[in-house]
Amino acid sequence: MMKRFLNDYKEKFNDNLNANDNLSKIKASLSFDKEDEYYIENEPKKPKRSFKWAYASIIMALIVIVASITTVLLVNNNGVPVYKGMDILNNTLLSLDNTQIDEEIDNDMPDIIADDNISSYAKPLEEIVIRIKIDNPKDYEILSFTLNDYKYQSFEFLEGSTGKEILVKYKAPEASGLHNITINSLKYVDENKIKECNYAGNRTIKLGVSYLTLPSIEVLAEDVYETSYSFTYELHNVDNLAELNGRTKYYLFSDEGLVIQGELANNIDRIKLDNLKMDSSYSFSIATTMDTLDGRGFRTYYLYQREFKTLSGVKINSIDARANELRVDAIARDGVEIKAGRLYIGDELYMEALGNNISFTNIYSNTDYILEIEYSYELNGQIIIGCYRERVRTSGYEEPQVTGNVLAIKNGIYLDFDIVGALDTVIDTNIDIYLDDVYFKSTKELKGMVTIDKKFTNVRVSITIKYDLNDGNGVQEKVFRSFSEAF
Repeated sequence: MMKRFLNDYKEKFNDNLNANDNLSKIKASLSFDKEDEYYIENEPKKPKRSFKWAYASIIMALIVIVASITTVLLVNNNGVPVYKGMDILNNTLLSLDNTQIDEEIDNDMPDIIADDNISSYAKPLEEIVIRIKIDNPKDYEILSFTLNDYKYQSFEFLEGSTGKEILVKYKAPEASGLHNITINSLKYVDENKIKECNYAGNRTIKLGVSYLTLPSIEVLAEDVYETSYSFTYELHNVDNLAELNGRTKYYLFSDEGLVIQGELANNIDRIKLDNLKMDSSYSFSIATTMDTLDGRGFRTYYLYQREFKTLSGVKINSIDARANELRVDAIARDGVEIKAGRLYIGDELYMEALGNNISFTNIYSNTDYILEIEYSYELNGQIIIGCYRERVRTSGYEEPQVTGNVLAIKNGIYLDFDIVGALDTVIDTNIDIYLDDVYFKSTKELKGMVTIDKKFTNVRVSITIKYDLNDGNGVQEKVFRSFSEAF
């Protein structure tokens, strides 16, 4: 059919050539005013196109047709097997780190598009299955081929292989990175002759051999000051990062958002961040973006994270928290002025002391307080108010107790009691006397004789103590009882 098409095209081409000969004869009756234009006598002058364009179009068409025919003949000439391509069947997806990355950091990292030509991924030394696809209409026997430097023979073809699809095992290299797999010398048997197949597909595919370890940060030194933070580090496994076009940056966040960011320029370096607020919380992070060849493309990973609080503008030498007073020995650092001290119970302000002398008296005992010291300092030409905060608890009074007993004697009883503990907290004491479980009288004396001029079988006393431990619970009451037989 193609041969007939070429003969037809040849005849038309010859016709055009004959037509050109006839045109050359006509030129005798034409008069030319200028090159490449002709005019018929006694006719209006109309420009005509040059024959050069017609010749060029014909030649180009012939070249395209010949190239197409050559391609068809090469692809499948007389049923010769044609290599059509190869792929990897088991696509491995790995995951080194699933840590949630701060959105602001992730958005700041560059958008790097992964290599779309990677056919699959594997761990180092992992065995994968490669499929060789062949157009083999006559089902010739495929004898052998090479992948890179290794020659596969037919006995190494996996179960399920055919003349059109060959399956073989391939071991990924030990070194991580991008790895090319190229096929050559694809041989088949034609009767008693060994011949090489034609090739029409891509003969090389890319395998991503995954990185099993990320670059890491070794902390060599770290210091936190009142208004600065320094971090000395060494970056390891940087070859992975450089090979995969990685980018590493550091970020410092406060409660108000991003404070500062920068790039790690060297593998060993010291980062010093100044102009920080005193007594403030910060979050420091080092992040990198890289493709670990795990099938997920370029992603952002944390290499280091640290939360810290800058030093306070005041140095606390001691806090003396007693039952009813609290004294603070605080020293202002250079450039700092102490403004006031405050005590909070929960979120409620309980007491305030202005100036450098921070002491509180007549406060609750056995109570949790928040001690706040307000101070001021200058930073970048502005007056900054800082606050030192610490939880303190005052000591408690010992709850009063009653010791002793009641003795039945001739003509009465004898009271012999003592109160132990915080006597200052005792507000009132009362003793009720019962004879044979019947109220007899009361007294406030803890020691002494009580005359009884009637007979009784037993005596019982009930001692009630009212006290206030100054712990915010007000006046409390406790009852002690003592019993004795009659004399």
